[in-house]
Amino acid sequence: MSIREHAVIVAGHTPTILKGAFSYNAGNVFRYYNKAKDCVFYDIDCGCVFQNRISEAKLACLCLEDEKIVYVTTGEYQ
Repeated sequence: MSIREHAVIVAGHTPTILKGAFSYNAGNVFRYYNKAKDCVFYDIDCGCVFQNRISEAKLACLCLEDEKIVYVTTGEYQ
């Protein structure tokens, strides 16, 4: 297990499919690194609830050990 020196913040509730939002990323996980604070911020809310109305919407999973992101698209999790 590796020990991180930087902080990681994982949040949701603001879907990355909302154009104009800080975390807009066309339905992909939003990642922002603040060098001064040595902190990574992730927004993993990719709008899964809107899958019937927005084609970019999907479910995202973030592995904290290696920061790998996996997506599940419409129909794969029903």
